[in-house]
Amino acid sequence: MNYVFAPATAQRRLATLQECVQAAAQQGRAVIPVSGDCMEGRDIMDGGWVAVDFTHYPRPCRTVDGEHIPGDPCMCYAEFPSNIDEPKTPPAIMCKEYTGLWIGHMVATRYKQIGGKLRMNAGFSAIAILGVVYASWGPDGNLLWETDPDAYPTELPSRITVEGGNINVTSTIVPLGVRE
Repeated sequence: MNYVFAPATAQRRLATLQECVQAAAQQGRAVIPVSGDCMEGRDIMDGGWVAVDFTHYPRPCRTVDGEHIPGDPCMCYAEFPSNIDEPKTPPAIMCKEYTGLWIGHMVATRYKQIGGKLRMNAGFSAIAILGVVYASWGPDGNLLWETDPDAYPTELPSRITVEGGNINVTSTIVPLGVRE
C-alpha cells in the first residue's frame, strides 16, 4: 500500500480533505481507518480499515439481467444532513455507498439490519467523490473483502443515473402519476 493513515484517537482526528488530496496526488492509493457503523451492511466495519484508489471511481447502482446491484463503496467529502432544528454538521471525509448522479453525486449509508431492528439509511449529495473503496479489513485486521481496483472506471458518470419517483435517466421531468 502506498499511504496509510493513522487511526482516529482522542488525540488525533479523522482524515482531512487536505490529507486525502495529498495522498491522491502523491501515491494514488491509501489505507484509511473507519470510524462509525453506517457501512456495516457492506462489510465496512467500525474500527476497521479500507483501501481507497484515488485514480478510480465507484459505479452507481444498476440493474443487470433484472438483478439490482448496489453502488460501489467510495471515499467522499460530504455534509451529513441535519434536522432543520439542529446545528449543521461540518463537511467531512466519509466512506459511503455511491448511488449515482442526480442533483449531484449521491451517496448513502448502508447500516447492517440486525434482529428486526430497523435502522434507516440516509442518502445525500456529496461535495466530492474522492475515489473507490476496493478492500475492507475488520477491526481485528482480517481481510473482509477485496476487489481489483483497476476494474473500476476512471471517471464518474456525467449524465443522470438515478431513476425513481419522477426522474428518469434521460433527464426528463415526468409529472407524478404520468407515465412516458
